[in-house]
Amino acid sequence: MIFTRLSEKIRSLLSSRPRIGGLEISHASLKYITIKGSKSIQQASLKLPPGIIEAGKPVNPEQLVAALKSLHGQIAPMPVPVSVVLVIPSSLVYVQAFSVPIMPEKEQREAIDLNLQMISPGKVEESYYDWQEIKKNDSAGHVDLLGAFTSASVVDAYVAALASASFNVVSVEFPGLSLSRLVKERWQGAPAQQQHLLIYINSEGLLVSILKNANLYFAHFTSWTEVIATAQEREITFSDIKEFVTQEIQRVLTFYLGRTGHNLTNAILISPMFNYEIVDIAEKKFSLSMKNLTISELPGLSPNWFPGLGAALRGLIVRSKDTFLSLSQISAKTEYYQERALSLIALCRNIVIGALIFVFVSYLTVDGIFYRNEETNKLRPMALTANINTTEVQQLRSEAEAFNQLTALTQNAKSAEASWYPVFDALRKATGTSVTLTRIFADRNNLSLIITGTATNELAAINFKGRVERIANIKSASLPLSQIKTEGENAVSFSLSAILSSL
Repeated sequence: MIFTRLSEKIRSLLSSRPRIGGLEISHASLKYITIKGSKSIQQASLKLPPGIIEAGKPVNPEQLVAALKSLHGQIAPMPVPVSVVLVIPSSLVYVQAFSVPIMPEKEQREAIDLNLQMISPGKVEESYYDWQEIKKNDSAGHVDLLGAFTSASVVDAYVAALASASFNVVSVEFPGLSLSRLVKERWQGAPAQQQHLLIYINSEGLLVSILKNANLYFAHFTSWTEVIATAQEREITFSDIKEFVTQEIQRVLTFYLGRTGHNLTNAILISPMFNYEIVDIAEKKFSLSMKNLTISELPGLSPNWFPGLGAALRGLIVRSKDTFLSLSQISAKTEYYQERALSLIALCRNIVIGALIFVFVSYLTVDGIFYRNEETNKLRPMALTANINTTEVQQLRSEAEAFNQLTALTQNAKSAEASWYPVFDALRKATGTSVTLTRIFADRNNLSLIITGTATNELAAINFKGRVERIANIKSASLPLSQIKTEGENAVSFSLSAILSSL
């Protein structure tokens, strides 16, 4: 068992391919999930307070970075990079299917780019857009494709925040695409040749998609805020929600009938709520055969994690073979080559460091052997010729060693007192009027601090953490949101950790 763990550790250090997880960002939470085996996953999540993300867009970058750093701390120590497939909110993405004739690759790419520019919902130069194949129809002489568009500035804001928290974004997608991949690869109840209506409900709203040949063909998202707006300031009832769901399903079914001339008969539901009611609506009003999406390998996984799981499945694909669309500045394949180059550099670094450590240890071992042999040879003639009182010499030697130890202890105590004082004084000044320190634990060997205290509110605690980071000797500071606890109406307690660069 020990040998197996050791070999896995060595393979991990020498591997140039990092593990890639799925990271879904919504207005209410951050969810990270990565697949470690056929039935093993790693999860990390963090609830976001209001005011950080609104309408799918980051409006408070500083707090978003702080939250991402806290999430990173649950996954790996800072600043170890964590590679992710980013899932942005559905409200930010516009998707539309289109077709182009089958032709040589260069001409076909030009036709695809022209079509994407024509169907773009906004200015092309202000958008990130990409496409992927739905189905190649040789008999009809055309290829069905899916185009997707999003705001470049919003994606750049997310990617910048993630980079500040040591996350490496491999590709950017949206829940509809992630869920379609999950259905295709992890659920055996959806034959590839069937068309399905996919209904996904979460805390943000309702996503109704169409899967054609197990690929995403259409996605329509409506947020709960729009439902509330239609209520005209009256209280939302369950009947309003049922009517809203019915209208959205009817709208998508009508769209599909108009496009293809056929009715959809199969449906898939992913929902942590209103499950029975939606199945009842689908079967009685629309004659749909409805099935719930479940993951047999992970029976306890909540449906809220399914978009992140679908993105994590993309992370298992060899980057050079990733042909899914990516809504970022560079394509997934280009990102692959950059990531591969950085990974190979890291591999070479690990090999060089390992070789240097081996040479250094070998040198110390050989040097120690030669040193002991030399000392032994020196002592042999002394042992033969010495005729002194060994007891007296040993006593004098012991007294000298004791004196030297006392002197060293005195010097160390004086040095420790002098070296810690500037740090403690700087911490005292950083408290201001809104923070009170209750305890400081200092570890000289690891150059680390654990600081506990109280503050008037969460913002005051976070601001104190920022002031601590600016202290000259402080290398880094960490204050996870989970370490801030409400103690009363106007008080919170916190526990902050910090690493010193030197004393």
